[in-house]
Amino acid sequence: MRKGATCSREVSSGSTTSACSIAAPPSPPEDPLEILVEALAENRLAPSEAARLERLLLSRWQQRLGIAGGDPSETLGRLHHDPGVGPAIKALEAWLHHPEGSLPPELAARLKATLHGPPHGALPIPPP
Repeated sequence: MRKGATCSREVSSGSTTSACSIAAPPSPPEDPLEILVEALAENRLAPSEAARLERLLLSRWQQRLGIAGGDPSETLGRLHHDPGVGPAIKALEAWLHHPEGSLPPELAARLKATLHGPPHGALPIPPP
């Protein structure tokens, strides 16, 4: 019997009937990053969650671009110059470091757009 399957057998008037059902697999846990971006979009992101949102986004973008594990300042520079995530990270940083301003309406949409899809090619860091 398959894991998660349940079977029953019923005997009635000399005949036997069997029935089996397979339980649906458990749904995968929700992505914490998507939950935080959604909270941002709905203007209910707690100030204590803002730093976590930034860390998770930076980690996701580094993994997608294949630049995780390098020098942090070089990695951040590459993220800033990437055509896919650069505009999103700049908008996020502007909002995070000047929270007295209102949330730009396009910020959450811009962040959502960077969560999925094919990775963008990271650009080389321009010379100083």
